[in-house]
Amino acid sequence: MDILLKRRVLSGHERWLIAEVDARAVPGARADRCLVCQSDQVVRRMWEYPPNWYSLSETALAALCEGTLADVPRRASELGGSRQAPTMDRDVEARL
Repeated sequence: MDILLKRRVLSGHERWLIAEVDARAVPGARADRCLVCQSDQVVRRMWEYPPNWYSLSETALAALCEGTLADVPRRASELGGSRQAPTMDRDVEARL
């Protein structure tokens, strides 16, 4: 997987590495790209995530990774419309 963009976020005692990756070579991929949130305890892969994730605040990114950010657009077309929580695969086996 090629890393396209990445950010590091500190939330309390949890440190997150958040990376948008090229998932075209991932077997069973649901999209060309995905967002991977990795901490010391867990790795999560999101197939639907805010198109502007890189510009979100650290608090919002941490909430996104923790699964507690409910009102985020899933696709660029939803930036002005209805907002839904992202779907994610919990505990992704592969680490960055």
